[in-house]
Amino acid sequence: MARKTLVTFIGIIGAVWLIGAMNLPRMVVVGDSLKQAKTFGAKAKIVFKVVDEEGTPVSGAKISAGLLLWSTDHNGVNGVTDRKGVLVVRGATIGDVRYSVNKDGYYYTHGGFYIPGLSGASLKDGKWQPYGMEHKVVLKRKRNPIPMYAHPKYYDYYFPELNTSYGFDLMEMDWVQPMGKGKHADLLIEYHGKEINIQEDDYREWMRLVADASETVSLTLIWTDRECGYYIVDYDGSELKSPHNAAINRPLSRSIMLNQRHNIEKCLVFRIRPRFSSSGKLIGAHYGKIYGPIGYSRTYPLDRYGKGAKAQFGIQIYANPTENDTNLEFLPYHSLNYPNAREKQPNIAP
Repeated sequence: MARKTLVTFIGIIGAVWLIGAMNLPRMVVVGDSLKQAKTFGAKAKIVFKVVDEEGTPVSGAKISAGLLLWSTDHNGVNGVTDRKGVLVVRGATIGDVRYSVNKDGYYYTHGGFYIPGLSGASLKDGKWQPYGMEHKVVLKRKRNPIPMYAHPKYYDYYFPELNTSYGFDLMEMDWVQPMGKGKHADLLIEYHGKEINIQEDDYREWMRLVADASETVSLTLIWTDRECGYYIVDYDGSELKSPHNAAINRPLSRSIMLNQRHNIEKCLVFRIRPRFSSSGKLIGAHYGKIYGPIGYSRTYPLDRYGKGAKAQFGIQIYANPTENDTNLEFLPYHSLNYPNAREKQPNIAP
């Protein structure tokens, strides 16, 4: 009888331990073990402060915050900022915080941060410090979205030959004649690489050769006109990845080479189509943007879109149609490349 009781007791203890072990990711640390906090979570208090680009508080902004506890587990918190643009979020987390912010009249913005990686962050009494840390979010206002020359994301273009420069029109968004309908070579684009010869039905061999050539192929873009080129802007989590307006006095780069180790997952703001006075002074130009990364790859010979092509690249371009207008806000569904075909209008980012 005593032996049976002991076995039953041990079984109960084992079941309790197993249930506890199964729930480990949901535990919250009570102490100052940073390693445990990163594994099981600790309490956090985050003060979201939402402002516009001038620093004015934005009230009534909807915030959805996810405080991650485990790879598939999180505390979800939704709320609205007060008249000071503030929303306080509390919950347990392993330190990984994701959020999105939205309000009518502003561009949707998302982001995230890792508390242990913040300067001055620490752990005390099972709480991430500083307990009540402020996180500022800047919302870009929708000022004046306009129709532009624009193509869908990663609109594909094909190279008939490798290591040969081809002119590209950033308004027609096509190769210049006779390869396409373009009239002005704003860019010279060249795909560098070795020829890949395979049987038309040997897709595996194509994939192997593409992988082998990944270190040796590259794409070069060169702005052709004087006083033209691009500068780079980092993405900030806003739906409007570019500034509202192009800067007319920033130094411009004339060329960029992309390869597997160097691609630009940022925004390129460009100037094209210069017009000069009789004295040679720049008096007119057009502005636009390219959202990176710029994709490029070998083309499989049986590709029904690019049969016979040697390579392809994909690019997302916006070009303002009005000379000297620096506005970079695109109005979705209003691409000037498809003026009479609503069904072809690309719903791409602003």
